[in-house]
Amino acid sequence: MLVLMQDNNIIQTVKEGGWLDLPNGDRMSPAVAGWSSGPYSLRTAPPDPDPTEDDLVAELCSNLRTQRDALLVAVVDPVLCNPVRWAEMTTAKKAEWTTYRRALLDVPQQTKFPETVVWPEQPSK
Repeated sequence: MLVLMQDNNIIQTVKEGGWLDLPNGDRMSPAVAGWSSGPYSLRTAPPDPDPTEDDLVAELCSNLRTQRDALLVAVVDPVLCNPVRWAEMTTAKKAEWTTYRRALLDVPQQTKFPETVVWPEQPSK
């Protein structure tokens, strides 16, 4: 990956070897590190910095929320959003599914989230 610089400021990332559209309207190919013309130059992109602890925690939170959302879509929605299935359930079974859904939604509010997650138990259908 390359970076297009203008007066030593990064203005966009560019795939090496591809076409390069400059802000002034000029177009060049192939994009190669070391090219320069006037205020523009192409350099190898700097490596991504190592993730911080906060970055890792944020990624873990995001992954756990994605897992939770997948359960809501694949398991809960087909039950709660199906009027025929819902109407056939007993009041107790409806309460179980409502509680399960609420517990899934509350996963991020668990005391030790995201280090420890207690996934609620899915009710029988």
